[in-house]
Amino acid sequence: MPQGFWKKKGRAGKYWYTRLRLPDGSTVARSTGCIDLAAARAWRREQERKLLAEGDAAQDETPPYPLGQAIADFKAELRRRGRAEGTIQMHGTKGGHLMRLLGKYTDVNSLTRADVQAYVDTRLQEGASHHTVKKEMTCFNGTMKLAIKEGHCRLRFGEVKVDGISAKYQPKDRRLSEKDLQKLEAEFAHQPYRAKHIRFLVLSGACWGESVRCERRDVDLDSGYLYLPGTKRETRRRRLPIKHLPELQALLADILAEMPADQTRLFRKWDNVRRALHAACKRAEIDPVSPNDLRRTFGSWLKNRGLDSAVIARLMGHSSTRMVDLVYGKLDDETLADAMGSLQDVELGELPGAEDATEEQEVAQEAAAVGAGSGSKYGSSGMDSEAVSATSETTPPDDSATGSRKPPSTTTRNLCRKQSTPATCATGVDLPRDRIELPTRGFSVPCSTG
Repeated sequence: MPQGFWKKKGRAGKYWYTRLRLPDGSTVARSTGCIDLAAARAWRREQERKLLAEGDAAQDETPPYPLGQAIADFKAELRRRGRAEGTIQMHGTKGGHLMRLLGKYTDVNSLTRADVQAYVDTRLQEGASHHTVKKEMTCFNGTMKLAIKEGHCRLRFGEVKVDGISAKYQPKDRRLSEKDLQKLEAEFAHQPYRAKHIRFLVLSGACWGESVRCERRDVDLDSGYLYLPGTKRETRRRRLPIKHLPELQALLADILAEMPADQTRLFRKWDNVRRALHAACKRAEIDPVSPNDLRRTFGSWLKNRGLDSAVIARLMGHSSTRMVDLVYGKLDDETLADAMGSLQDVELGELPGAEDATEEQEVAQEAAAVGAGSGSKYGSSGMDSEAVSATSETTPPDDSATGSRKPPSTTTRNLCRKQSTPATCATGVDLPRDRIELPTRGFSVPCSTG
């Protein structure tokens, strides 16, 4: 069968069929209406020329579609889909980097894969992590797919897609101890409102955005509840029972008492919270922390106090325990040591082969005693090795406990034989030992006729 052509079975089997590529990149099967194969090939070439001309005309008619407008339409589409406002804001931030490097008014129809790869390389050179660049490419891919779907972009997605970008996400492990928290708060003695803000983050587990949006009406000290206005997802809007946490209650009461009458939010915004925290940590001589590390401190403190991950996830506004187990619920060495110590009451008994090991130790001790008592090459009495071996067999060692003689074991006798001096002939050459009979090699017997 010729490549790219086929015939159907039955009455329509006399015509050649082929497959044509349309301007949008899809393919469709068509009948050539030709019985002759050469005519069918000529028909396909003519159809391909027509489709190519239609595609060029469509490209010329496509109006420019700026990248900034494409990203704005993508954010609007996410809002129509009901995505969380925090997710939409995240895509807006990532889209800002795309517009900064690729150009806000660049026509998306003019973008190439080389342009996108150059963007990735530039962001990595700027110091952005692979995890951040991966999110930016997610925003770009969603923008391009929507533009192609809506007919604003004549490109195929494969022409601009860049593969092989790994997130390389490594969850951080930084959290504060109680002493570190006290050192950090002491560095803000001249700015007590910031020290209170830090303690609020540690005791409530709120993220930075939730803390700065928290208002006076969100605190109900009489009922013992704190409302956190999260926006990332539905579970982030949560109410925390704080009636059994006097430290947090006293902190909130102090904040409310010092708030001006015209102020609605509990905390003021910082100029640059990361820079301020890093500078304070440097002065306190502790490892630097971020606002998310303060949130991780809350989860880790609860986890090391034995709370279940499901409870911690509920308090932190997660829909499952995955983020608690992966990111926020870090276990301390003391907790792990206590967990290992819980196995100390397990009774396992002796290991198999312990009796054999004890018997081997006894054999080694008996052999060492025999070797120490010989004192010379032929023993203390000048006997040869055969005599020593025989003496060992016939004279059992004394039992120090009972005063009776205990017959040596077979292993001891064999070991003594192996340690005995090999026999020598008259010429002084060592001869190999046989098992029972005396060796006769090397001896000369005079002939009776000699």
